[in-house]
Amino acid sequence: MPSYTYKDGELVEIPDVVITESCELSESITVTVVIKAGAHVVSLAELTGSVNVESGASLDAKGHVMGTVNVAAHGEATFHQQASGTLNISQGGRVRLTETCVALGTMNIDGELVNEGVRGVQVHGTGTVEDRPGSTVRQPDETWPDGTVVYRG
Repeated sequence: MPSYTYKDGELVEIPDVVITESCELSESITVTVVIKAGAHVVSLAELTGSVNVESGASLDAKGHVMGTVNVAAHGEATFHQQASGTLNISQGGRVRLTETCVALGTMNIDGELVNEGVRGVQVHGTGTVEDRPGSTVRQPDETWPDGTVVYRG
């Protein structure tokens, strides 16, 4: 899904970053990142757009990830720092939150989530969630009448 910006008063499409080969990302990316089958990506920088991990691909995010992450069937992702936003795991997909990770956004899990760090309570779907010893399920600081949860700090 492309991103857009204004340039000289006109709306201009910013193309997705499509990764087809294994690599290491050391610069922040603010647009959609698509990781294709067979590619293993290690991200040391901040990702603030959408990230799509396709079937047969993997992401090892050592920097912050803020946006929507979609992990397809047979795709894998590991998060080491903050994972904010929406996490969608398709059936057959797998995500691991390491002991240093904090993920407090909405999670739609039809695949597998392994939590070794801190996760929020907004979890939906038919998949499995494994909260390993030493992990935390953090309750929200506030819940609004419409169901919105708020975490502070």
